[in-house]
Amino acid sequence: MVGFSTLKVFALAAAKSRFLPGSIQEESNRLRRSFLPGLLFAGLMWLVFVPAFFLDLDLGSYGLYPRRLHGLLGVLTAPFLHGDWAHLLSNTFSLILLSAIMVFMFPLSSGRIWVCLFFSTGILAWLMARPAYHIGASGIVYSLASFIFFGGMFRRDRSAVAYSLVISFLYGSMLYGIFPTEERVSWESHLAGGIAGLIFAFVFRHTDVVPAEPELAPEPEEPEAITQPPHINASFTGQPQIVVRYTFVPGKPEEKPESGLEKADDAFRYFGN
Repeated sequence: MVGFSTLKVFALAAAKSRFLPGSIQEESNRLRRSFLPGLLFAGLMWLVFVPAFFLDLDLGSYGLYPRRLHGLLGVLTAPFLHGDWAHLLSNTFSLILLSAIMVFMFPLSSGRIWVCLFFSTGILAWLMARPAYHIGASGIVYSLASFIFFGGMFRRDRSAVAYSLVISFLYGSMLYGIFPTEERVSWESHLAGGIAGLIFAFVFRHTDVVPAEPELAPEPEEPEAITQPPHINASFTGQPQIVVRYTFVPGKPEEKPESGLEKADDAFRYFGN
C-alpha cells in the first residue's frame, strides 16, 4: 500500500506537469490500468505455486540450468517457480509495483520492454550462472528496478527522474543482491536482471518521451501614454468655426496730384488675423 500511495502521488504530479485537459483524471485511470500486466504475471506465479504446494510437487527441475540445452526451457518457466511462500510473496509485491511504474512510464512501449527484459534476463543468467537449477522471478524484479532507475537517468524528464528517485528510496538495498552473499540465492539472476535493465533503459530512452512544457510568451508591455497638448487631444463636436476680423481704417482725403503721372492710393488697407 505504501508503494501504491507513493506511485500515485508522483503520477498525479506528472499529470499536472503535462498541461493536458483533464490530465489528472486521465493519468489516474492510466495508473490503475498500469497494474494489469504485473497482476497477470503475479497471478500466473500463484497459479503454479499454490497447486504445487498442496500437491507436494517438486518443480525445481523445470528451472533454468545454465549452459545446457535442456536448461534453456527455464528461460520461460523459471520466473513462475518459487521455493516457498516467503520467496513468492517478496517477488509478488515488488514485481507488481515495479511493473506498474514501468508501464506507466512507457505506455506505448511497455509490451516490447516486458518481452525484452523477460528473455534477456533469462538468457544472461543461462550464460553466466552457476551450474544449478535457478528458479524465481527475482531476476525480472531486478531488471524492472534497473530499467526504471537508469531510464530516469537517460531520459531526464521530470517524471522519469521522480520515479528513478522512488526506486532508489524503496529498493536501494537491492544493490547488495547482485553480490554472492548467500549460497542458496541466485545472485547471478539478480546481476543478469540489472544488466538487462541497464541495456534496455538505454535502448528505449527516446520512446514515450513526455512532451516538453510549452514556454509561455511574456505579455507585451502597454506603451506609456503620450501627453499631448490639450488642443491636439480635443475633439470637435461640430463644424469648426473660422472667425475673421476686419478693421477698416479711413484714409486721407484724396488730393489731386500736382502732376497727372503720379497717384497715391492709400484709401484701403486690409488687415486680417
